[in-house]
Amino acid sequence: MPANKRVWKVLLIGYFWKELMTTTSRIGAVTFLLIPWLALSAYAKPKSVRNIDTSRGGLNLHIPDVAWDPEKADFEAGWCGEASIQMALAYYGKKIPQDVIHQAGKPRQADLQDDDMDRALQNTGALFVPYSGKPNDLEGFIAWIQKELRLGHPVICGCKIYPTENPEWDVDHFVVASGYNSKGLLLNTQLDCDGQLLVRYKQLISKKAGYSFRNPRNVFWARAITGIR
Repeated sequence: MPANKRVWKVLLIGYFWKELMTTTSRIGAVTFLLIPWLALSAYAKPKSVRNIDTSRGGLNLHIPDVAWDPEKADFEAGWCGEASIQMALAYYGKKIPQDVIHQAGKPRQADLQDDDMDRALQNTGALFVPYSGKPNDLEGFIAWIQKELRLGHPVICGCKIYPTENPEWDVDHFVVASGYNSKGLLLNTQLDCDGQLLVRYKQLISKKAGYSFRNPRNVFWARAITGIR
């Protein structure tokens, strides 16, 4: 599933450039200071590990984020499902290449989608619990993720990325919830996207630009990985 969040940042740079270049010479001087900062922000290297403040509650499972397989992955489709399963299994000490995970899911398309994920998890030896809560209960969904994290279980979650190229889909992208605190969930979005990122709860329940659990049907997809066999 493609996740091209950085595109809107590049467009934003172009917008600022056009607007600032049409203003006064004084503002034009500011342009030369602002544009490099925006460019660095858009292309800053994503972090695989972030420390979060858990002094007011929460935890961090310290699961390093990974990139899609540079040789085997279909970058047009995105191997977010394959990478998410790889991270969850590695947390339990089981290291499996993404192409093996991909084959285990037996997808009919170039990437693992939600219909393929359970098969890939089962065939790679993962033990997991699916989220089975009620639709439209986003607070309950987030509370369930937090509960599983407290049990020491990483959670693979389906999410939307707004603005979305596929408004009819419930899931644009797979991430691994690897921690949380009083402000938000720590999500491994993959190094091809934004890396490990603390996403605020207000963002996760909204349709603002970025990662969100809100989707057209408000039916939420997640699997808590409880171990391996």
